[in-house]
Amino acid sequence: MADEGAAPPGRSKAPERGRKSYRAAVCEHTPVGSVGVDGAAMDVARRNMELYRAAAGWAAGGGEGNKDGGTGGGAQIIVYPEWGLLGASDAVSRRDRMVPFAQPVGDAGDDLLAQPSGGEYSIVRELASIAKDCGIVVVANVCEKAADAADAALPVYYNTEVAISEDGILLAKYHKMHPFFTRTFDRPQEREVVTFETSFGVRFGLFICKDLCHSEPQRSLLDGSRAHGGATQIPFSVAAPQTFLVRWFYRRWSEKRGATLLASNRGGGGGIFAGGKGGKSHVVKRHGCTVATIHL
Repeated sequence: MADEGAAPPGRSKAPERGRKSYRAAVCEHTPVGSVGVDGAAMDVARRNMELYRAAAGWAAGGGEGNKDGGTGGGAQIIVYPEWGLLGASDAVSRRDRMVPFAQPVGDAGDDLLAQPSGGEYSIVRELASIAKDCGIVVVANVCEKAADAADAALPVYYNTEVAISEDGILLAKYHKMHPFFTRTFDRPQEREVVTFETSFGVRFGLFICKDLCHSEPQRSLLDGSRAHGGATQIPFSVAAPQTFLVRWFYRRWSEKRGATLLASNRGGGGGIFAGGKGGKSHVVKRHGCTVATIHL
């Protein structure tokens, strides 16, 4: 991660090696608003972003986002659901409905707060603002518009997971390998195995929703012998049915692989599944968030 400027109070600039636990939050946000009824796509995204900010403020236990003045959960990282910013209407089953939400994301190491917005509402910049104001690592799902590698004049659209540091730096981004709506989102041409390291010394790996049902990239992420492996802490954005069976599947996956799944399901039905040797403790819930201490 590119580290610029002084570290905020109480946070070390260098990762804390040998850390035995960390505090995580999953925000199972229920999207609000619909394009056409509540304005354009960015109007809908803005309404949902305000709720993201409130959740992050409480989960972190401080910062500008903590409007209720509560002590919060002391979380160091927060995970939001798949398609959580796209409103309550069906914006992903058709490409033309998704495209108005899609924007460029940038590259790992970019300072998202320093990039000019050109007067337009920038989703990743707002996520970075939440991360910095609340002092928390933000993992969120966005629609990314990018240039086609074969023809820069042709755009491609990815279902993308971003991880943003407490300083507003893009730590990592991952393109969903197995999109559910294959006519809406493009599939990356190459397999992506994406990990990132946080300021609190924990390594995380990224994949999204349906990827959990496939061997890759999870096999490479969990395999410590591979170049980008060894990440057993997985922030997981998902839009899945809110059923007992889904939660059972997450729990069994976590236990079988000895990994932690920070599953943020759109509208509920996920949670924190700590199947590793340390488990979890000190669980609190509010604002649609579950916060827990993960023992490594």
